[in-house]
Amino acid sequence: MATTPKDMQALLRLLDDPETSHVRLIKQQLQRWPAQDLEALRALSPEQGQARGHIDSVLEGLRFDALEGRWRQICRQAPVDLESALLVVAHTGQAPFDEADVRARLSALADRVGQRLAGDRAFDTGLDALAAVLHGEERLRGNPTDYYNPENSYLPSVLTRRLGIPISLSSIAIIVGQRLDLPICGIGTPGHFLCFYGDLSVPSGVFVDPFDGFARLSRAGIEDRIRAGGHRPEPWMFAPVNEREIAARTLRNLIALHRTQGRRGQAERLLRWLELLVSHGQG
Repeated sequence: MATTPKDMQALLRLLDDPETSHVRLIKQQLQRWPAQDLEALRALSPEQGQARGHIDSVLEGLRFDALEGRWRQICRQAPVDLESALLVVAHTGQAPFDEADVRARLSALADRVGQRLAGDRAFDTGLDALAAVLHGEERLRGNPTDYYNPENSYLPSVLTRRLGIPISLSSIAIIVGQRLDLPICGIGTPGHFLCFYGDLSVPSGVFVDPFDGFARLSRAGIEDRIRAGGHRPEPWMFAPVNEREIAARTLRNLIALHRTQGRRGQAERLLRWLELLVSHGQG
């Protein structure tokens, strides 16, 4: 394949077509290029037109290929490591990040929550400490004005932008809580993911909504929300969901977003990951 600037410009002209047979052939050859050469080709491509989209598709495919082994390993875990799963999913997005930095930031958040506990993990103290650090100090909050931005689903982006959707903000609360053995879990109510803090088997505790500043909710209030969304409340909607189910719901959200926003290739790749995750959970 050509690598000089002149040849790259010629290549871009050939790529400025829909997904024809010759474009598919060029994309297959581009898959063998070093990443830095592909990035250089992308930098030369015009923002408008077909070429940049084709190059992005190749780069996206290479990203997924590089992550495939890690994802398969995560799928085989029982239970799934939620933190690692969400970090691998975040690598499928556009924004680069350092995993070690993200993990260190989550540990630092847990340290700050732990300092507020002062050795007491009683119900009110633990929940108040989580809310004070994650919402009060870090200002992690829902993003209703740009709800369907995929960045709201990627763990590193949520921590950096301090904006997320219900499941991503709940996931951060769960991951931080797990570092401290706090009794927090996910609750997969339709349309709006929540957390429960306490012991559902007793039951003793409270439902909380990290999207809404860790607002405490009654079961009756949640049932009203469910009915308003066109569903009938069922007992399973209030049962804890495990880490595999949280990762699966995150993938389903992203698949729906990518399909709606025209990123068919990314949706199809994430669908394959979802199938792997679910199939390993059925074994």
